[in-house]
Amino acid sequence: MHVRVGPEAYAENLSKPGAREMNVTGRVMTGWVTLDGPEDLEDEALSDWISTSLDFVRTLPPKP
Repeated sequence: MHVRVGPEAYAENLSKPGAREMNVTGRVMTGWVTLDGPEDLEDEALSDWISTSLDFVRTLPPKP
């Protein structure tokens, strides 16, 4: 599962259990983390990741 956390919160979220660098194209995508599958996460942890991602995405400008 990939989670967008933003560049400012990247290092903090990368240090959480189950998180690692997102590398799909052969280069690290700063601002995104890859998690172990959601089935490996407790409900509370999954909810926290969703909230973290939503908090960041809500700061982005709307697309035209």
